[in-house]
Amino acid sequence: MGQNSSRAASLKPEQRKQLFIEMQSSGRKVTSIANREGVSRKFLYQQQQKGNQALEKEFNPSPEESDILYWIPVTQKWIFQVILALIFKLEEKMNKAKKKGQGNRWSKKLTVARLDEQKAQTVAGEVSILCDWLRNDILALAGPDWAERRELWDFIVAEFKQREALCLHRMRPFRTALENQKENLLAFAAVLDEKLTDISQRFNVPLYLVRKVCLLQAQNAQQNSYWATWNQLHDQIGYQFYLLSEAVEQAMKETPRASSLVENFNSRLRNYFFLRRTLGNDYLDLLRFFLNHLRFLLSEHPEREGQCPTEFST
Repeated sequence: MGQNSSRAASLKPEQRKQLFIEMQSSGRKVTSIANREGVSRKFLYQQQQKGNQALEKEFNPSPEESDILYWIPVTQKWIFQVILALIFKLEEKMNKAKKKGQGNRWSKKLTVARLDEQKAQTVAGEVSILCDWLRNDILALAGPDWAERRELWDFIVAEFKQREALCLHRMRPFRTALENQKENLLAFAAVLDEKLTDISQRFNVPLYLVRKVCLLQAQNAQQNSYWATWNQLHDQIGYQFYLLSEAVEQAMKETPRASSLVENFNSRLRNYFFLRRTLGNDYLDLLRFFLNHLRFLLSEHPEREGQCPTEFST
């Protein structure tokens, strides 16, 4: 036993690492390795444990003090709770100060805190309403026409600009982004307007009725108001109502609103751009011809499999 201990103590770190690698990679038994190296099996198991701990530490490092340990979801309710807790803390300090005859020391701070609380609640409520309008009325697929969306957009931007001084570091970047991205974010509305105009001409139905059919798609079919509007439109349009509704639904499905379509298109083209240092019209024409005649091996639409874009678009 003493001989094994002296042999193990004389092994260098590099030799110990090689023993660990051999135990992990080879199929040899621990006993054979121990007999060959003149060490005990207990020593080999200890080296294996140390090696496993080193690997675990390397692939799963412990979080440092500067790492983010967890995220806090900062919601409107959470902010109100924090403000309320701070006010309670000030009131507690003020009550203690009153007992010592020093109530004026905290009364001014408490008054300012209560005013800030009311202001924060008012601003949060107004911003929530503006965001709801933006999401549900302006950016919704079933909504007003492009011109009216632009007017509503300008109104929302103006309202944010009036309030941005109350929270400058938050509202100004958001308001600036709305101003700069107005045309891009509302481009889908112009496309949808063209499709609805085409449907109106094809079915010989007034455009405002086609728009109402479009707005009907955003209503909940489980509510009575939906069916009241449905019956009214059916009476006004007549026998063409069902076909017109299908055409409107199809037009809405084929109208993309997100930039994901552009990103998808760019990701497909980017693979071909690294082949040349400069891009000219000749190369782009050749690339367009190649992509238009490239057959789809797989597709979400089974009828397009085995066809190229030129075949199913003509």
